[in-house]
Amino acid sequence: MTEQPPDNRKANADRYQVRCECMPQIVNAAIVDLGGNAHVIPKLLDAVERLARCFVRKPPEQAPIPLREFDGECISPLFTALKKAQHYSLFRSFGWRFRQPGRWNLGLRMLSRLGSVHPLKTLCMAFAMSCLAVVFSPAARAAEIGVVVLHGKGGMPRGLVRPLAEHLAQQGFAVANLEMPWSKKRQYNDLPETAVGEIDQAFEKMKADGVTKTFLAGHSLGGVFAAYYAAQRPLTGLILVAPGGNVASRFWQKKVAPSLAEADAAIAAGRGDETAEYMDFEGSKGEYPIRLTARFYRAWFSMDTPLNQERSYAQLPGSLPVLNIVPVNDYKGLRNKKDEWFAMLPSAPGTEMFEPDTDHKAAPRDAAAHIAGWIKSIAAN
Repeated sequence: MTEQPPDNRKANADRYQVRCECMPQIVNAAIVDLGGNAHVIPKLLDAVERLARCFVRKPPEQAPIPLREFDGECISPLFTALKKAQHYSLFRSFGWRFRQPGRWNLGLRMLSRLGSVHPLKTLCMAFAMSCLAVVFSPAARAAEIGVVVLHGKGGMPRGLVRPLAEHLAQQGFAVANLEMPWSKKRQYNDLPETAVGEIDQAFEKMKADGVTKTFLAGHSLGGVFAAYYAAQRPLTGLILVAPGGNVASRFWQKKVAPSLAEADAAIAAGRGDETAEYMDFEGSKGEYPIRLTARFYRAWFSMDTPLNQERSYAQLPGSLPVLNIVPVNDYKGLRNKKDEWFAMLPSAPGTEMFEPDTDHKAAPRDAAAHIAGWIKSIAAN
């Protein structure tokens, strides 16, 4: 098959660039309501047909050009125009790969073998394949999002965070609702490093199943620990739902100081792995006893633990988007500190403070829809 000389290909590319000026109007008019329903297929096919008519046809005496002969310079005008279209996000992933020289995905490699096919028809075929993928695979895109949910102090996966985890799963996300060492059953029965490892395992399993966007959502004390984890591991986004339980506050340290002194004495005496009774504190229930080893107690309740909220916030990556949820009817101490805490978070695009009209305990349920929308927005960008 005779191939067109390079100079003629460049001349055609110039003509394509002129004619592609009408692309935004065509795309906006025909693709404006593309969605996940089959009824949009006729509009899609009509859009592809009009897309083909937009191009300049080569004179019949010129032989067709195999798609593999088109470099990025020749075909980039198409996607330059698509960039300007209102719904370019539908084609962004496809367009980026298509217009870069030497970067072909599997579908385009297959299309490039159709050397006898007119390249403009081949372009339209590829365009249609891309749009059909958008129409029929919204669940596949959602399945690339993984969310690990952490309950609050004394909570359980089936407790206050359950409605949030269920709502996220209904969006098609991969969700792991974990029982952490601070649960009602476990009562700090492991070191913080173990908790980090449990979250690591959940994300590793998700990634093995195809997840590429990872989010960590923590409620109350789970939010404080989520911030610590996010300062140690890369994430796509962090969700703090009514975070509370900062052990670095003077109020907190005053409450646990006697028990910390007892734990330090037990460790110094070589009894750090013996179980004893120490005091915990929570805003809604006050002080109450828990049973654990002195070594575990110190690992969770001293100033230099992962529950030091100020230190964790200061160590968060500057590029990490954070959704900080502060209920209107949250505990007074947490409401009073909300602006100070928010100012410490990364000022990355997407970081926001959301204040739902609810209380501390109902926040995971009542903010679930907003959280899901935020996750989708961050994952898309």
